Amino acid sequence: MPALSPLQILPSHVVKLIVTHMIDSNRHAYDGIKACPEECHSRIEPMLWVCRIFREEALSRIGIVCMMCLCDYMYLPGLIDSIQRCPWINCPSYVGRPTWHLAKVLNIVADLECIYSGRALEMLSRSPYSGCALPSVRELDIKFDPSVRQRGPVLTQSAVEANITAFVQKLWQIAPRISTLNSRSLDLVNWPKSYATNFGILAKQLAQRTSRVQFVLKDCKWPLSLNFDGISDLVHLEFASDSNHSQFIQLAQQNARSLQSLKIVPHKVAPLCHPDISGLIWDGKSRLTAYPSLLSLVLDLPYSLDVTAAPPPQLMVRSFVPFPALRSVTVAEYYPFGDDTLFRGNSKTLEYLHMIALPDVILMLRKHKVFTRDSHPRLRRVFILGANGNLPEYFAGSSGNFLEFVLSIAPNAAVRAVIGVQFDSEIPRVLDLFSLHPSIQTLSLNGTNFTLLTVIKLVKALPMLSDLYSDYPMLDRSIAVFDWPAIIASSVKRYAPLNKRFKFWCFSSRGRLTKEVVQCVLLLAVLCPNFNYAMSSGDNQMEFMLLARKIIASPGFKNYEQRLKRVLPDVRKPTTFTENMCPLMRSTMSSLRRKYGA
Repeated sequence: MPALSPLQILPSHVVKLIVTHMIDSNRHAYDGIKACPEECHSRIEPMLWVCRIFREEALSRIGIVCMMCLCDYMYLPGLIDSIQRCPWINCPSYVGRPTWHLAKVLNIVADLECIYSGRALEMLSRSPYSGCALPSVRELDIKFDPSVRQRGPVLTQSAVEANITAFVQKLWQIAPRISTLNSRSLDLVNWPKSYATNFGILAKQLAQRTSRVQFVLKDCKWPLSLNFDGISDLVHLEFASDSNHSQFIQLAQQNARSLQSLKIVPHKVAPLCHPDISGLIWDGKSRLTAYPSLLSLVLDLPYSLDVTAAPPPQLMVRSFVPFPALRSVTVAEYYPFGDDTLFRGNSKTLEYLHMIALPDVILMLRKHKVFTRDSHPRLRRVFILGANGNLPEYFAGSSGNFLEFVLSIAPNAAVRAVIGVQFDSEIPRVLDLFSLHPSIQTLSLNGTNFTLLTVIKLVKALPMLSDLYSDYPMLDRSIAVFDWPAIIASSVKRYAPLNKRFKFWCFSSRGRLTKEVVQCVLLLAVLCPNFNYAMSSGDNQMEFMLLARKIIASPGFKNYEQRLKRVLPDVRKPTTFTENMCPLMRSTMSSLRRKYGA
């Protein structure tokens, strides 16, 4: 028997640390950018070759999905797993072996008529998983087909309810450990009223055994007969719906003690149907409800001038603190409270803030002095979006005044986004303001058109900056008259080394990439010695890389060819064990030793 390598005798908890580090090490701080699938798989594939423990830990980190289509027009029980989409993975120990026991998600597309009539239960019973339990499945993602195909005899209401109950019980038998429910029903305009009535029964039964619930219900012609009485101990609730807001808000209220995250996203809401968010904390009579465990709140409410945000008198009691433990707040558009109700009592816990800078919101923040110096010591991630470029009048139309206000919110925040505001006319002041906040590590300025020299000065003004998100750069007219070898030589002499911490630049590129944009990106890579990844947030990342390779071989840039190649990872090239696994593993082990000790 061959001797085991050192990697094959590591304890399972150490293997887990290694896999986590190798997969997550290149992720960036800003939520708007995710690694492409090819990049993720290129980091996973080498681990499939080590041993069974490495292989199963790596496979458990990717999306293996058991998928079933329970519709009369299509019956498809089977296993879909994202790693099979990469044909270059050819590990003999993986290919052809069953992976259903590693599946984390049970994905079902179901025809409601099939469920109501009992045919979906018959299909479930014929599936490959009918006689066994999927041990790793924790999430049920069920999408209800919007088409209406009523067939066969009309059943009594009691028979429909019995079929619904049997269907749900069979699901729990196949996946007994489900804790997350994602229910989606789109384009429901053609649903008959009976569908809407019975959907409430199905929704309640699906939600009863879960602790994390999501409902996405769009284009509902009829109000759904939802009744969530008795559903308790939810830790996550998300609903995106055209109607039935009061039932979902009541569901949130009855789980107020246990909820840790709540997301409300109404769709196509008319002013008179606008959800009364104050119902979360006030029942309209006398009872106030607090959410002592709520850590994350997302309110994505459409703004309407016909809706006022005057708080009920009961909520104006300063001693009432409805959200004392909030760490993350997202108010995507309409702020539903007329005062500081949302921010009351959580200044010591708040870590993440995302808001649109509407005039009434800024006025409220100033009036109640929500954000003062050192008032939020843990707030490190601040995302403020300009209101379609319209600055409130008390900023006198000055983007510099607006930026000064935004930067005053948690002056020591490490991650910031100021989006949708043009700073073109006040660049010197903008750079001075940023220089007063050297703790910024990640910055997003999408919606601003900075020139190359402005970007260089910005990166220089922020010594801790590692990640930048912006619109594509433009070449300054003052230097556009020179050829690129001269521009590079002059810039290196004047600025290099520019910022040793700067590593990543993601730029949005509307339309076709130009050679000039890519040249600007590569010049910044020349000036910043540790800049190792650039990407376009559009659909032209491959075009960017192909164009960049040609430019790197041109005069001026060719002197830095080896340095610049590191900025352009080739996601098409398969990763091999011999080429990448050993140095990557050595780097990983060194990092873990520094973090956890030898």
